[in-house]
Amino acid sequence: MAKAKIPQKTVKDFYDYDFDSVDTCPEDCWGDYTHRNFFKKYFYPIARKEMKQLAAKLNAEIIECGQNNFDITTVMKRDGKFIYISMGDMRNFGGRWYETILIRRMAHEKDWSGMGNYHCSYEELEEQINWLFERG
Repeated sequence: MAKAKIPQKTVKDFYDYDFDSVDTCPEDCWGDYTHRNFFKKYFYPIARKEMKQLAAKLNAEIIECGQNNFDITTVMKRDGKFIYISMGDMRNFGGRWYETILIRRMAHEKDWSGMGNYHCSYEELEEQINWLFERG
């Protein structure tokens, strides 16, 4: 089966996307895990690519960029400092995942409890991550 064409090319294009509807999934994702298949096959590669581009703009490196069922977590490192980024569950609350991304400093790359939570929109992500790196 040929790969279905989807109009979304950037993370922003998915802002109002209904990740929880079979009607919005291309046929090549249908099955027992329709929505997870779509997330893994279409959304995650775009988001991962944009996170790598963002890290490069910030002179940082990606230590980890992974997906869970419907969320993405990324750890960036610059000058020995670590930042955790979490785009939460995409299935609920419309574009809330786009507007309230969790970011926080980490003491080390496995510090999952963090050093204070901050939230920002995807549009503000570059500025806010840079601010956290600069805070030290």
